[in-house]
Amino acid sequence: LAIVGVIFLMIETVCTGFADEENREDQDSLCSIGFIIFDGLLLFTSD
Repeated sequence: LAIVGVIFLMIETVCTGFADEENREDQDSLCSIGFIIFDGLLLFTSD
């Protein structure tokens, strides 16, 4: 479960760190995909 937390922190850091004006749309879509995957991982690991 700690590994999942680290992955979550990495995703959050990438989303906030590279949020340039030029790449804002791409970054938002990447973040959405990342959080969807993260939620999926939580569902699988909780079972």
